[in-house]
Amino acid sequence: MKKDIKNIRASIRAKLQNKAKETNRPFAEVLQYFGIERFLYRFSCSEYANKFILKGALMFIVWHVPERRSTLDIDFLARFNNQITNIEKMIKDVCRTEVVPDGLVFDPETVKGQRIKEDADYEGIRVKFLGLLDRS
Repeated sequence: MKKDIKNIRASIRAKLQNKAKETNRPFAEVLQYFGIERFLYRFSCSEYANKFILKGALMFIVWHVPERRSTLDIDFLARFNNQITNIEKMIKDVCRTEVVPDGLVFDPETVKGQRIKEDADYEGIRVKFLGLLDRS
């Protein structure tokens, strides 16, 4: 019988610290990937899941390609209205998506989008927001 975890954030943090030691990776990198994975999980549970396709460096992880460098972001292709306010609303909704407790809190009040241009071939939207695990 499993015992109830009283402090899920501290428990997850300890597990991530152990994982960092086991894999000889910086704790900050392991924490970053955990945050990305759990945000993607929330995304997959949201009403927006079928409107986006994952792309970029995270696809190398999905395909089990040996890591060349760590990535700090999530890249998507989308069938979605590309207005900043629409993208911000969607990310806020994903931040609020209820999931099994994982110790993370994604703050919808910190969501901020801005238009970007990459190689002048297309425009995109960059969105930044705060995610916390026990003040980390």
